[in-house]
Amino acid sequence: MQAPYQIGDWIIYPARNRMARNGAEIAVEPRIIDLLNCFIAHPGEVLDRDMLIAEAWAGVIVSETTINHTVGVLRRTLGDKARDPRYIETVAKKGYRLLLRPVALDAEEAGQKTLQVSASTAPEKRPAFAYLVGAMAITVAAFVLWRVALPAAPIVEAAFTNLRPVTSDAGQEFSPTSGPAGQYAYYSHTSPDGLNAEIFRKPLGGGAGVRLLAPDGDDGQYSGAISRDGKRFAYARYAGDQCSLTISDVDGSNSYSPVEGCGAYGAQLTWSPGGDLFFVNSSRPRGPQKIFRLSPSDGEVTEVTPGGTGVGDYSYALSGDGRKLAYMNTTHWNHSDLHVLDLVSGEDKLVFQFTVWTSDFTFDEKGENLYFLADANRHTLERLNIETGKRSVVRRGTQSLREPEMLPGDEGILASQTNWDMNIFSVDLASKTPTSTLIGDGTRLVFSTRADVQPRLSPDGKTLAFLSDRTGQMEIWVSDVEGHNARQISRLDGALSVHIFDWGVDSATLFYDASDDRIYSLDLMTGDSTVLTPEGMRASNPEASPDGKSIVFTSAKSGTWQIYKQNLEGGAPSQITKGGAFSAAFGPDGTLYFTKYYRDGLWQRDSATGEETQRIANMTTGPFRQWELTEQGVYFINPEKHPARLMFLPWGTRTATELYAIPFQDFTFEVSADGKTLLFSREENHTSDIVLLE
Repeated sequence: MQAPYQIGDWIIYPARNRMARNGAEIAVEPRIIDLLNCFIAHPGEVLDRDMLIAEAWAGVIVSETTINHTVGVLRRTLGDKARDPRYIETVAKKGYRLLLRPVALDAEEAGQKTLQVSASTAPEKRPAFAYLVGAMAITVAAFVLWRVALPAAPIVEAAFTNLRPVTSDAGQEFSPTSGPAGQYAYYSHTSPDGLNAEIFRKPLGGGAGVRLLAPDGDDGQYSGAISRDGKRFAYARYAGDQCSLTISDVDGSNSYSPVEGCGAYGAQLTWSPGGDLFFVNSSRPRGPQKIFRLSPSDGEVTEVTPGGTGVGDYSYALSGDGRKLAYMNTTHWNHSDLHVLDLVSGEDKLVFQFTVWTSDFTFDEKGENLYFLADANRHTLERLNIETGKRSVVRRGTQSLREPEMLPGDEGILASQTNWDMNIFSVDLASKTPTSTLIGDGTRLVFSTRADVQPRLSPDGKTLAFLSDRTGQMEIWVSDVEGHNARQISRLDGALSVHIFDWGVDSATLFYDASDDRIYSLDLMTGDSTVLTPEGMRASNPEASPDGKSIVFTSAKSGTWQIYKQNLEGGAPSQITKGGAFSAAFGPDGTLYFTKYYRDGLWQRDSATGEETQRIANMTTGPFRQWELTEQGVYFINPEKHPARLMFLPWGTRTATELYAIPFQDFTFEVSADGKTLLFSREENHTSDIVLLE
């Protein structure tokens, strides 16, 4: 069904994957429209699992959990509730039923109806749940997903244009926060060797920094936060790999640790006006991050956000009155969803969707706007009104800024200014013995004063491709295999960001996934990019087939990450895996190997039967491709050890061997086809200072 129709208070536009109510349109995932169309085709009928799979998932087998989750998202988008349904009813042990009958509309009627549906006829919004205080745990209710369409371009309203240094000490300063009166900057400082962070306080009006908390032995202190009354201080204490959340008086006395194993690096601590402490953590090892709330008076810890899958809820900001919690949910590096949770009513709104990794934002004093660093390089400061969705560019610069923190009265924004110098190194593996360390080893191959990362050798072994932000934006560059004669190939100029790329078998073409969720081919001779995948596919991780006629890539279009095949001559992509897949590569014999999203193991797919079997059980994977196939076997990263280890599994065996301690910063690496050369990126210099935007 592609024609518009009305159901209840909603006007549905299936052809555009959009819905409208009260004169405002929202964008909806294609899978949600497919599911709704399935219900519309059978009004009043009870639809079981098989029927939903056949029509909404086009016969692709999905789990009961996926079906229930997708129905839940549709309900929340409609503003419906399972216990008091208006649109979709659950029929116990049988399926689901649409309660309202749709009304078909032509295009003109749909436009008029959208304007006629007013707030007075819309159903009353009821809180998703009552927020319970004290001994009862906080339960995050079902989301009300307000999928706001991205504006074409934010307007420019200059503010905070003056950048003033607050610190300039040797070493690194980061995690800035201000006191209740906005007179001081509190921050973490590490010496030039990068060890043992300490917490300092420095007057914003000028003067020397004062060390508040010094390392205790090998401990380091991060993410300091001062309470709203200025009497207590909280910080994350790290001793090796162990983390504890510690609270003390502002002078460091009377300290105690109410939470052990605070998980996330830095933990991001924030005090509420009522004296509770918010922090980020993982509910299980290597699980998605969530936001938690600690009551210091009784030590009770409650979960505030659900986390979801993948990276989870890894960054947040609390409004000045303590009622609104803005948080970022990320399942994939180029998909960050900004939510605002009302901590009193429990209503959770999805207010914005970013196509770059975004983790840095702060509320203004009234809690009406969020200030965030918008582009991939964090050069642009924008303001977002959380009710209207209006975006405004307030500052453009050339500095990479992080961790913005609004001062009281909106008098300025503290931030950390960061510069990364990452270069590409090569190591001759033939000269190394197993279990040796590569820390500090290697020959510098590609270098600049900026970030040069993700090395990839061409199939013919003559060209090295890599990503670099030498122009201020991350672009694809190439050089010879010795690192000489580097030149920029892509010309995205900030319109898009490149995430992952790989070579075509002809060594004359590159394939990359971009921040608009599509796969492109890049011609090395002309520099021209050609889009290969349709809109709405959420396509990532391209890999060229051995015959050069197609690519495979991963997509979550079906509701779970799966591998799809796209013929280079055109046509619609087709799904080729069923049990879940995230990153893929072809082995020397043409067999397709793949990993699954945040699940240990390596799988292979039989090209004749489509059968999917596990090849390695204990191969650790994360959100990036951390493995390479060669003629000899599989190389992969084990990040569980510190430093991380490079592992090797020869073809025909089932036991991996630990090879080297590695200095990788981003865990992307390349091993030549003959297994003799290892390429990787390593940080050589990293500076960070605290600045004030006024």
